Amino acid sequence: MAASKQLVYIPSVNPQTWLLMTKVMDGACLRDYSASPPLEIRNFTTTELVQMLNEDGTFSECMSSFSKIPHTDVEFWREQIEFRNKESGLTDSPEQRRLLERFKEQCLRAMSQQSEEALSSVFQGWTTRFESIKTKDQFNHWDDDSAAAKIDHRTGIGWTSQLLEASRRNGEVQFIPTGNEQTDFSLVAMELGFGISSKDNPFRAGFTDFIKPDGLGLRRPGYFTVLEVKGPQDEKGLIAPMLQATCGALAVVAKKDMLRQIALQAGQLRPAFHRAEVPIQSRSIGIHILTQANDQGGPREPWTDEVETACMAVIKAFKQLQYIAYSFVTTENAKALDELRTDVLITTEGVQR
Repeated sequence: MAASKQLVYIPSVNPQTWLLMTKVMDGACLRDYSASPPLEIRNFTTTELVQMLNEDGTFSECMSSFSKIPHTDVEFWREQIEFRNKESGLTDSPEQRRLLERFKEQCLRAMSQQSEEALSSVFQGWTTRFESIKTKDQFNHWDDDSAAAKIDHRTGIGWTSQLLEASRRNGEVQFIPTGNEQTDFSLVAMELGFGISSKDNPFRAGFTDFIKPDGLGLRRPGYFTVLEVKGPQDEKGLIAPMLQATCGALAVVAKKDMLRQIALQAGQLRPAFHRAEVPIQSRSIGIHILTQANDQGGPREPWTDEVETACMAVIKAFKQLQYIAYSFVTTENAKALDELRTDVLITTEGVQR
């Protein structure tokens, strides 16, 4: 019988790294790939581990997509765990900042020069280097696994899970209405990981890097939209999540052929799309930021000229970007996210509110 596999973070066992948990019937093993050779931890029963994973501060990720990869493939599992450690901030240091933070810093520096050419150069450079993102044949395990257990109106991942399941209800493609036909989308993937191997990293030779857009959607014409989701417990700002989504959108441009092929093929739960395109010579990509609203239904931080200026700068410099949309999600609306409201829409023509 093949062992089931989960990547888990259990700080009471090891606060420094994610671990691979394998289970066969009643037997379980945790493997620490940060050690060389990997350390096997077998002093917990399956029942004890399940109880631990229900505690606050622990996390798990089903690895059904990689069920056939043996635990003895140390290089593969070590790289998977390095991705999660980096995304969780477990390996960050001033000298080894997350790729996303470096991107935001470069964008803000280029914006301060008030030069479209400077920001365009940043985008072009990152798009070219994102071609090194590892090729995959599915988005991730959510193609095959239900996200229903994660649905929650109080967290960002809970919102994304709602949108994912609403987008594929009854096994068919469903579109989330936003009050603006241009920004309606169907969420095809959440927690989409773009990994760059340490063997082929043009950003930092010898290091593994990773970016993880909250969601990837497709609109009715077959054009991609990148979602960045900020729930009640997340940051309140408006510029930072827009730049995070921009980073993901550049990766979409770089890996457009790969993403198109995946979107056209169904997973076990994800329906196939009939069209998925990124026209390089025209604007098609969308960016959609979902963020918790204040008590009046507006943004938690004021919508300012600085926010508009930053959005317009990104739109002008990113030649494949069609729009940036913001949805301010109220607590009541978050309880049933089968529809949204596009509150602010930014295009090359300006800002609509």
